[in-house]
Amino acid sequence: MILLVSQAIAAQIKTAEKIAAKKMEKLESALELSANQKVAISIIALSASTQILEHKNVGTLDQETRHTLRVEEHTQIRAV
Repeated sequence: MILLVSQAIAAQIKTAEKIAAKKMEKLESALELSANQKVAISIIALSASTQILEHKNVGTLDQETRHTLRVEEHTQIRAV
C-alpha cells in the first residue's frame, strides 16, 4: 500500500525534463520543425524549465520572475 502511494506521488512530481518534453510535444504538433530546430528548442525549453524549478525550490519564484524567464525563453525560441 505504501509503495503504491509513493509511486503515485513520484509520478506527480514535475521535473524539468517532463516539462520540456511536454512543451516540445505541443510545439511539434503545432509547427513543422526541422531536426536542428527540435534539438535547439529542446535545449532552450529544458534550460528555462530548470531555472523555473530552481527558483521554485528556493522560494524565489514570483510572478515577475516567472514572466521574465518565460519571455526570455520565447525570445530564444523565436530566434531559432
